[in-house]
Amino acid sequence: HKSTSYTLRLLQPTDVDAFGRYLDGLGPESHMFFGPHPLNRKAAIDVCDNLDPKATMRFGLFLDSDELVGYFLLFPDVRDGEINRYAKAGITLEPETDYTYAPSLADSHQSAGLGTRVFEEIRNVIRSLGFKRVVLSGGVQQRNPRGVAYYKKNGFQKTGEFSSTTSDGTKIINFDMIC
Repeated sequence: HKSTSYTLRLLQPTDVDAFGRYLDGLGPESHMFFGPHPLNRKAAIDVCDNLDPKATMRFGLFLDSDELVGYFLLFPDVRDGEINRYAKAGITLEPETDYTYAPSLADSHQSAGLGTRVFEEIRNVIRSLGFKRVVLSGGVQQRNPRGVAYYKKNGFQKTGEFSSTTSDGTKIINFDMIC
């Protein structure tokens, strides 16, 4: 994608239509790899009706055309599941200094460097808030080589793996990653 002019900002209640279009426009592969919440218009309405940046910072990436092309969640803590899995790898996660991250980018804007540029901004936000490390929320699926490459490119290191089961009963391997 040629456009380089974008704005990264917190989602607002008035973004519900753009957010709904974004979620509805994600392809099957994106649906398969993103897990923090459903990717549909109902989820967009629920999210935009309940925005609370102190609990979860939800950033939207808007191109110069006001088209939403990215959605980035930042949780100012780490969940028990992550704490327990990382402890098995000998890593102590600290809720006071570790932030949890869950990104998504529109299919048509993936693999073009935009996610890397945005992550630099996200990391600066996290550091400005006094947090030191970024934990990937729920890990990245082994069957997502493009995602694994993106996280490695951006300084994430694999710390372990765990399995989960999809709604259709498929067992998948996930990699825990931190930077």
